[in-house]
Amino acid sequence: MTDGDTGADLFVDALESYGVDYVFGNPGTTELPIVDAIGRSDLEYVLGLHEDVAVGMASGYAQTRRYHAHGDDSITPVGVANLHVAPGLAHGLGNLYAAKVAGAPVVVTAGNHSTDFRHEEPILSGELAEMAEGFCKWSDEVLDVEALPTMLRRAFRVALTPPTGPVFLALPLDVTLAETDAEPERLGPIPSAGGGDPGQLRRAAGPLAPGGRPV
Repeated sequence: MTDGDTGADLFVDALESYGVDYVFGNPGTTELPIVDAIGRSDLEYVLGLHEDVAVGMASGYAQTRRYHAHGDDSITPVGVANLHVAPGLAHGLGNLYAAKVAGAPVVVTAGNHSTDFRHEEPILSGELAEMAEGFCKWSDEVLDVEALPTMLRRAFRVALTPPTGPVFLALPLDVTLAETDAEPERLGPIPSAGGGDPGQLRRAAGPLAPGGRPV
């Protein structure tokens, strides 16, 4: 990171270091720092006409990447979606649920109002992490820019660790605008589900193989 870099720059740097190429979203004012940072990067922001469409695109992309990632460690099979505060997240919950059912490794983020402004109950505000937690493996909000690298790493690792599934992070405006010299944390090897023991698999298949209708 360089002087003047912000939480939004750190967010984008982390995505690039984790092998992300696309962000699917439908942004608003609270996401502008991230959209601006993406514009200065090699990432491509794919605009959806509706938040649920954006989450669906991220989920479908993740599942396609996962299909082609077998045996190729250079591919990170994850989709990223970027939504706008409470109404935007609410619009995306349908396909967030679908991603959970499909086991799609999707990292969903949504901008939120600045933490020093919440007491005024601004329009479009809501408890975003609580809204998403029923549809995710992990749901949280970044309240300090210095926590962003650790929480982003955790989000990606949780999404990608079997059983895979979606996660959610809320990103308040004051966090994405805050200056920081922090660096993205290394993603590291992702645990696998492992393979079955060949002998045990043959033993299990033995009684089934002769059957005409084993199920």
